[in-house]
Amino acid sequence: MPEMKQTHGGDDDDIDDLPQEAPPPKPKLDKFASKPDINIRDVFWKMMENYLENGAIPAEELKKFNDERFPLVRASISVLGNPHGYTYELTREQIAFFTIKMTLDAEWEDAFEEYLEEIKNSKGSAPEIVRDALKEACLQKENQKRIIEYLRIMLRNREGAEIALYFIAQIQNAEISAELKKELLVLSRGDIGTNQMNAMAGMSVTLISILSHWDEEARYNAADILNGMKDDEVREAAKKRKDIEPNQEIKELLEKLAT
Repeated sequence: MPEMKQTHGGDDDDIDDLPQEAPPPKPKLDKFASKPDINIRDVFWKMMENYLENGAIPAEELKKFNDERFPLVRASISVLGNPHGYTYELTREQIAFFTIKMTLDAEWEDAFEEYLEEIKNSKGSAPEIVRDALKEACLQKENQKRIIEYLRIMLRNREGAEIALYFIAQIQNAEISAELKKELLVLSRGDIGTNQMNAMAGMSVTLISILSHWDEEARYNAADILNGMKDDEVREAAKKRKDIEPNQEIKELLEKLAT
């Protein structure tokens, strides 16, 4: 039996003998990026595994797959729509979150938009799973900043506006609604299509809930946007809120809404 080395409390002589913490492993994606005939599902699952293990993938690694960005988000859509069709030990919630992270970290705005569009139009629980993943992503300021940037691009595009409005209404985030106030005002007061109008109706539910938000600026922004979306539900909400609103400027907006 090898002789055990004796140590003493407070003795620093053997500190170098202690095992050192290994650096986090780097994503092993290079072997895929160099292949002309890559299997996109292999790449997708390797990315999911790396997000699970490391929490992030460097942007420069992801950008090697710029040409595969749409097939990658479609792989995620396929998995969310067929939860029994894969054997990897990740939940659908994790897959949705990591897919959103992938589009944010790689700056793939167009793939982010396609992901949300396809998910919105899918059946089952996928829309709710992605909604919750978006909410979770917004908890990190850097993620939220990029999500706002992407949603702004979508709102300024007639085709993307409906999708953006749908998810803005779903995630019910006062900060995002406030940051996108200009675009929401333009849509609420402009000539928009039936689908976008329906999406705006869904958006009004979120804005009504923000009328009772603790932040005065958020309440003001919500009331301002709602002035272009008057309907019976909005008027009723304004009537209930105006008598207890402490800010005079917001109260005046609510009085206009209530008429």
